[in-house]
Amino acid sequence: TSVYCKQHVIEGDIIVHKSELLRNVLNRESKLWPNAIIPYEIIASEWKHKPWMLYLILKTMNHIEAQTCVRFVPRSDEKAFIIFTPHESECKSYVGRIGRPQPIYIGPACVGATVAHEIMHAIGFKHAHSRPDRDKYIEILWNNIINEREINFEKANSLDYTTFTPFDFDSIMFLDPYAFSKNGKPTFISKVPGERIRKKSEKLGLSEMDVISINTLYKCNHV
Repeated sequence: TSVYCKQHVIEGDIIVHKSELLRNVLNRESKLWPNAIIPYEIIASEWKHKPWMLYLILKTMNHIEAQTCVRFVPRSDEKAFIIFTPHESECKSYVGRIGRPQPIYIGPACVGATVAHEIMHAIGFKHAHSRPDRDKYIEILWNNIINEREINFEKANSLDYTTFTPFDFDSIMFLDPYAFSKNGKPTFISKVPGERIRKKSEKLGLSEMDVISINTLYKCNHV
């Protein structure tokens, strides 16, 4: 039960423990997976009625392995590992390695590149819309955001958000552009002519810049 207690969710799908709410826990060496190896666990019986979702999880891990040096290995006796867990509705994950079993919840809404999005959280990445340089590229439409959900659109401090590439509109790490909308209108839009922010359901997988970011974070540019 300790794996699942004291969880809070920010920005729609990032799980944080109570102890992490008041401190920066990102981009520390302890948050990375040693040697870019991520042990994982899948309890087959939990997925027997959702074989297509299990297929998508396995396909997504292969997709990430094919382009980066990250390797997913079935868990043996590791204390820190990801466990793919079915959820009735939501898709959510911790950011980075937390040093104990950590669920990645996969629900029916995890379509398109959403599974890759959640795994990238576990690899160590936050959302693209909170990048410190975001104001040059996107506009947050505050009037369209549900009251008291504005906190989900706060810009990160440059000290606790490392960017490895130029701003990337194709990144799978964007929230849905209609996330937390109170009126069916977008909550953020592109400022750059000719660029638009697509829904995760429209994206098929990692962008070129996502691949570069993973390989840079894990110092595996030989891939």
